[in-house]
Amino acid sequence: MPNSSNSAESGTNPGGLEQKVIAEFTERSTIPVMALDRDLRFVFANAAYCKALGRTFAQIRGQYVFDVYEAPPADQESFKRKCGLTFAGAITRSEIQTALVQDEEGRTRSLYWQATQEPFLDENGIVRYVVQRIEDVTHLVELQRSHDIVSAELDHRVKNLISVILATARITSPMASSVEQYTDEFCARVESMARIYDRMSSAGWRGLSLRSLFEEELTQVASRQPIQYSLKGKDIQLSLKATKDGGMIIHEFVANAAKYGCFAQPGGASGCRVVDI
Repeated sequence: MPNSSNSAESGTNPGGLEQKVIAEFTERSTIPVMALDRDLRFVFANAAYCKALGRTFAQIRGQYVFDVYEAPPADQESFKRKCGLTFAGAITRSEIQTALVQDEEGRTRSLYWQATQEPFLDENGIVRYVVQRIEDVTHLVELQRSHDIVSAELDHRVKNLISVILATARITSPMASSVEQYTDEFCARVESMARIYDRMSSAGWRGLSLRSLFEEELTQVASRQPIQYSLKGKDIQLSLKATKDGGMIIHEFVANAAKYGCFAQPGGASGCRVVDI
């Protein structure tokens, strides 16, 4: 407990020079620190705490904490219980609180902080004050919020992907005349989806161009058999959903062309269509 112009009466923290040094350090600290007596009245508050509160220490000294700081009844009772435990010698932490603050440009933002209450003992080992320091945990709250958003989005995408795979399995089944054919066609469809999802992931989960979807599927066919094709027309950028749906449709077009259409013809050129994009 510092002994300065903002602190409680002198003599509670013997130590001469050390007492003065600690008081000066606490006063200059950027961490808000205050202390309450057993009646929960202010006996100390450093400059950082007063700045955060928007009042001088002279305005709050000796005041009951909840006459200075407004809080719902439930929060008041919770804080009183924690102070009771601290006066019994325990270190306690308050729930995360939210405050609205304005930056230098006058814009309002949310600030999240959490307080820790520690017992301050006098020379007889008796807890005389509760010393509270306030910690800005805004970055932790925002990090957790981002994590929750990413987790929810990942959960949503995984469920959608599983649904698409199940639908693909059902679509493939009626058209297959053998287990081998079913396996080949099902795996080809899933591999096509995997390629598209991989490219969308690399693109920051943005949609792909229509031309690139055609080129991706045609390249896969060209790696297995000689084909000739041409693409012409203005390219367009697809949305995320259109990329997923369009990729599956294009895969079916190209796969059918390779099995039954122009690409199934000798040389791979006979009857090859020009695709307008």
